[in-house]
Amino acid sequence: MIESLGSSADIRKVKTTPRILLLVIFVLGLFSGILFAQEEEKEPAPLPTGFEELTLGLSLEELKEALKGSGYFYYRGDPDVSLLERENRTLVEAEGAGYVASGEFQFTEDERLFVIALHMDPELIDYFSLYTTLSEKYGEPDDLSPERAIWENGEVRISLERPVSVRYIDQGSFSNLVEDREALKSYERIGREEFLSRF
Repeated sequence: MIESLGSSADIRKVKTTPRILLLVIFVLGLFSGILFAQEEEKEPAPLPTGFEELTLGLSLEELKEALKGSGYFYYRGDPDVSLLERENRTLVEAEGAGYVASGEFQFTEDERLFVIALHMDPELIDYFSLYTTLSEKYGEPDDLSPERAIWENGEVRISLERPVSVRYIDQGSFSNLVEDREALKSYERIGREEFLSRF
């Protein structure tokens, strides 16, 4: 008589064991891949204080020298920039080259660069490409809206604005300017109310 090879339940156990083993190996491999990817994630880079040699805090003369050395601006001397006086603050405008269509550089009353605005050529570079690059390098933005994304650290603020502009702002100088404007508005309001009370 032929010996029984075992019940059908035993045969199913033998067939399913390799499947379970493969599933366990797959799940372990998946988890180890996730853990490895998490370990590989880099700490975001510190925010820069400008673009290449064009950095916040420069004097007007230092900015002119940096513009001369930059391949992203047409600058050979004073005729190539517009110098505007606004509220006792100097604003320099320069024509860009390549990816940069133009640049604006605003100075404090003591002639230190505190805002850099780079307006890109939208035919050569788009908002999404810049957003992706900044997010990968500096982490997710601190503030995000359909019009702009902002990264800040208390010292510098980088704002990516639509259609395609990048603005670097010295937080300390900017805060002082806002406080000065608020104080001026408050003073003007008191003066107006005092004037109206005389009628």
